[in-house]
Amino acid sequence: MRTIRYLLVLLMTAAIVPCTLAAGVAVGVIGGGETGSSEPVAVGSEQTIVASVANGASSVQFIVYDSRGNEVFASSPMPVIDGSVSMVWSPPFADTFTVWAVSYDEYGGEIDRGQVLLVSAYQPESQGFITGGGWLEIDGNKRTFGFVAQVQRNGSLKGSLEYQRHGLGFNVKSYAIDWVYAPNLSEGYFSGWATINGEGIYRFYAMVLDSGEPGRSDYFALWVYNADGMLVFADWGYLSGGNIMIHANR
Repeated sequence: MRTIRYLLVLLMTAAIVPCTLAAGVAVGVIGGGETGSSEPVAVGSEQTIVASVANGASSVQFIVYDSRGNEVFASSPMPVIDGSVSMVWSPPFADTFTVWAVSYDEYGGEIDRGQVLLVSAYQPESQGFITGGGWLEIDGNKRTFGFVAQVQRNGSLKGSLEYQRHGLGFNVKSYAIDWVYAPNLSEGYFSGWATINGEGIYRFYAMVLDSGEPGRSDYFALWVYNADGMLVFADWGYLSGGNIMIHANR
């Protein structure tokens, strides 16, 4: 996959200056100056965000929203070192995403926030073979999962996903996989349709990272939407146990 990197420099004076960006804008200078634009990017294309902070903030957090305003990712507040903070983020499924920056003082109090980046991502054609299973530990609760997502030799898709949020009453079980995308041997994406606790119709998107064997620093993320396009829940994190494998194309 061609890696596309966009650099965003946030010029902050007294605060993060809110900015409304037009569709397709991926590069901008906040607080005045030229604004660049780009074509939509493929799912998985890296977006590099570099914040240059001059407002006395001690940390900055980046929060990503989908086109319906659902929060789909939030970084931890990252310390400002030598006046800057950076993050690399990749759109995990096709949509238009807005990235907001939130600055905090040394006590964790919010100083200001503003929209700093808009990314429109498209869905590439299916390719690849991904398998995985294991568990995450999030807020003291265990999540277990297992999946297979594969493009077969004849081009058809097959696979399944089951995801259990223990102690929280959610069991996600797929009944169709409709997209698989593994552009290399370290990252993969897939989507489909599922039930929760055996009922309903839900849309899900998954992203995985295969960082080494057996399961060293592997990563799993899942977003589940209802029929109205509202996010029911999202989980992401590094595996506490298990393994994810992205197989070489056969």
